[in-house]
Amino acid sequence: NISDKMLPKKQYQIDFVDKNGKDEDYSFLGMPAASSWVITGSFADRSVIRNALVHNLGRDMGKQRNNPSFAQRNKFTEVFINKQYMGLYLAIEKPEIHENRLDIPTMSIKKFELSHEISYLAQVQTDIKEVNNLTDMGTNIKFRYPSDKKIEKWRKENSEVATKMMNAIMSDIQRFENALWDFSQNPQNTRYQDLVDIDSLVDYVVVQEATKNIDGYRRSLHFYKGKNGKIYFGPLWDFDLAIGNVFLPSYDSHRISGWNFPRKHYLDLQNPPFWFRTLMTDPLVVSKFIIRYKELRSNGGILSDNEINTRIDLMIADLGNSTERNYATWGRGRNPIVRYIYDRPPYLKGFEANFEKMREWLLARLKWMDQNVDDLQKFPDSRSRKEKKKEKKVPGDFGK
Repeated sequence: NISDKMLPKKQYQIDFVDKNGKDEDYSFLGMPAASSWVITGSFADRSVIRNALVHNLGRDMGKQRNNPSFAQRNKFTEVFINKQYMGLYLAIEKPEIHENRLDIPTMSIKKFELSHEISYLAQVQTDIKEVNNLTDMGTNIKFRYPSDKKIEKWRKENSEVATKMMNAIMSDIQRFENALWDFSQNPQNTRYQDLVDIDSLVDYVVVQEATKNIDGYRRSLHFYKGKNGKIYFGPLWDFDLAIGNVFLPSYDSHRISGWNFPRKHYLDLQNPPFWFRTLMTDPLVVSKFIIRYKELRSNGGILSDNEINTRIDLMIADLGNSTERNYATWGRGRNPIVRYIYDRPPYLKGFEANFEKMREWLLARLKWMDQNVDDLQKFPDSRSRKEKKKEKKVPGDFGK
């Protein structure tokens, strides 16, 4: 994570290997066995629960769609390194193709030569240094699978076939992007719908909008080739700066009002992909978004006020005094991105105050969405005339 590299409380990855140094699956903190885990410190999130809360909500949403890999399992743990207390961390499943995580077929030289079937887990990035490939439209793609190590192994085995494999993967992504661009130019041309799992798309947008996540459409966007040949959005990732936790005036991410998907990020050297600004102009996607959102917000729904409150209360209770120990270690730590954090100095003291600040923001955001979600049908691109006018004056900034 680019932001985490600047923070004093570091993020770690744990890899379990056998005596020969090969990956070995291991059950960690009671979660299903795998070989790799991310241990994130959530230093920028002074409530520490944003990532866990969103992943747990997202996982239940995915289960309703028979798509449990939509979000990652996770467990809080206190970490010691060489007997030194490092604080409270969240152990979270690393996004990867694995039978206990994202259960889709893998590729090999032999299988590709026989069937030409492809498989991938990719991430959109805005940092050019972090990417493997660029689409024709300039979208930056980094592959989680196949990894750089896996690609190099294929090239050593058969360079010609390995090149064909990677070309086939990029062609699949390009096919989707081209079809979506065609729709943006001619709304009657909806062939992109045959290439995408609409349910995963809708759920992805619901989560990003509910949390107003600044990274969800531009940097931490994962997607993969499903077993049915369609592109799925997910697994979810990176919510420590979501739910009102970052103050970027031109991005308006701290405000509960306004839709997130039309906006661009003024910090990016490369523009985020046009995908979601275009997808949310499709009446089919918008209607499914509205139906799904209202279902989730209904009495007893996963995003109902009662469910949100219950989950937050349970997480606070489970964390117990660990938050105090973590605060004693990191509470006054220097934060290089502090000027972007919404609760800038003087910080709200203690985790309890920050829990409540996050809760208050999230419930207010959902209330705003309740009041405005139907308007998406009236204004397909979800921007007012004033915002459109400002967009022409200031390219890349979609207004307040």
